[in-house]
Amino acid sequence: MSPGQPRGLQIVLPALESIGIASDNSYNANKIRFPAPVPVDSKVRGRAEVVSIDEKGGGWYEVVTRFTLEVEGNEKPCFVGDSVTRVMAPAG
Repeated sequence: MSPGQPRGLQIVLPALESIGIASDNSYNANKIRFPAPVPVDSKVRGRAEVVSIDEKGGGWYEVVTRFTLEVEGNEKPCFVGDSVTRVMAPAG
């Protein structure tokens, strides 16, 4: 993991490594939104969805993952953001 990565990526990237991703490079965050507040003592749940995977050459891929955090009982999520990460597939 790269220093300074958002906490969500620090959780997700070890899972990618466990399925055969050789290397990662935190690249960017896009479309970060906070559509609703989080009341004190709320229950929050999160989900991640891979939006796209694009080959960039040399064994590198760009993965866009959308992270959504929802407050129990609220219609709107409290956070939605896309993480853009470059990963390298293992050789061979």
